[in-house]
Amino acid sequence: CLDPAWQLRATEAESIQSQQRLTGVSYCSCTGALTTVRALDREEVSRHNLTVVATDHGSPRRSATQLLTVHVLDVNDEMPTFQRNHYEASVAENLPPGVPVLQLLATDRDLEANGQVSYGGISGEDFSLDPTTGLISTRRSLDHEEQAEHLLTVYAHDGGGPPYQTKASVRILVADENDNAPAFQSDTYALEVPENQSHVELITVCATDRDAGENSRLSYQLTAGDPEKDFALNPVSGKLYTTQGLDR
Repeated sequence: CLDPAWQLRATEAESIQSQQRLTGVSYCSCTGALTTVRALDREEVSRHNLTVVATDHGSPRRSATQLLTVHVLDVNDEMPTFQRNHYEASVAENLPPGVPVLQLLATDRDLEANGQVSYGGISGEDFSLDPTTGLISTRRSLDHEEQAEHLLTVYAHDGGGPPYQTKASVRILVADENDNAPAFQSDTYALEVPENQSHVELITVCATDRDAGENSRLSYQLTAGDPEKDFALNPVSGKLYTTQGLDR
């Protein structure tokens, strides 16, 4: 080969072979052509700083040094990634529309439009999803008794061509408020009681409450119509019975 010998100078006492392995770049000692020896990953190393040395074959040998910077251009090869695959949040019922519920976040390691993330996937009357910020908000006042749990699927996509998309699931619980009054099965009850008999079980009154948890736990009591204390009502079971014999 009559052309000057070209080589990559390894920095910090590394071997030439080691620098080729690290940079993914190979050289031809005859032509000085530099080529890649493997696929380069911009997200791994975005810039390669190389030192090229040209050496003649005279005596004494002389050389020249050229600094070469290789910038790896971005392609849309990364998918957006949510912080987690499953999100869970809660919101109180009866609040006005527009209440923030959950902030989503997805990232993309690509650059510019390839790494610009947008959000979507939510439709309907209950929730909205800001396509730019990833904020989920309520679209209307929610009712725990109507629907206590909402299961949603959201997605994040980048701006590449074609775009990459990833999905996540969202579970939103509607927290209960004590907004329902207990209701008896009947407004009035009519009973016949034998006289002169005490501790006779007469009826079990039953009421229900559409709320949840402690808001729906009921207790019973007599509030009027028994000045002589002839009757007793179990506060837990709702059983009504006589405490003494009644005289017709």
